[in-house]
Amino acid sequence: MSLASDTTITLSSGISALSELKIGDMVLAWRPKESINKPVIFSSGTEGGSRGQMVMYIEFDGNSLITTMDQVMILSDQTLKRADRLIAHFDRLLRADGQPVNVSKVSAGMYSKGLHHVAIDSSGTGGDHLIIANGVVCGDYLLETRI
Repeated sequence: MSLASDTTITLSSGISALSELKIGDMVLAWRPKESINKPVIFSSGTEGGSRGQMVMYIEFDGNSLITTMDQVMILSDQTLKRADRLIAHFDRLLRADGQPVNVSKVSAGMYSKGLHHVAIDSSGTGGDHLIIANGVVCGDYLLETRI
């Protein structure tokens, strides 16, 4: 996953800023019937600076995410879609409680603050690659590299 560094990630004990996660920290991996604890196996990011990066700004249900273009989002029907392919007022994201949430705005722009990447499972096929970011289910960094 490649999201703004201050994105909140759900842990079993609460929430944490994405940039604060370290290897070995436990996050909730989303599954259709239950969420399970998984350790972070990769955590790296940028602090930002004067040179910006193209990102997607996604609004939903009074909340938002700033993601890289290729960030994998989970739709309400549990299919995968890259952030740069989301369609406002058409696509519905999957909330952590399994309910759909309407995407109300999608726009691209430059972002000069920090982005962070986290993986919670190995790069093999299958596995647990879904985490909860700002209340919706997203793919981790390794899932992003496979889509």
